Amino acid sequence: MPKLLTLGEWNSRLPRPRSKETVRRWIRAGKIYPAPVLDGREYLFDERAEKIDPLNPRGPINSLLSRITNGKDQKPHAPRSSSKPVR
Repeated sequence: MPKLLTLGEWNSRLPRPRSKETVRRWIRAGKIYPAPVLDGREYLFDERAEKIDPLNPRGPINSLLSRITNGKDQKPHAPRSSSKPVR
């Protein structure tokens, strides 16, 4: 089971520690993964938790999911016409 850290302990491990209120805003905005757990009055963080940008997810470029959805080789596709041909 991963070790749990308090907000202050997790924040002190960051390369550039921020104020506690800023970290609380990140939690409410969903910018920390895995999400901390509210235990009474304090948040507990997984020791592997990190700040992410939900609008710009970073991941391996050649991930399994992209290979499944796009095929093994990325081939350029011709654009499809938006209307059906008239007979």
